[in-house]
Amino acid sequence: IRSKSNEITEGRRREPPLRCSLGPL
Repeated sequence: IRSKSNEITEGRRREPPLRCSLGPL
């Protein structure tokens, strides 16, 4: 069950600006 983790990683890697919006995560 690594679907959630994979989706989050892909989204963060695909959209670097999203990481800033999320915070220091």
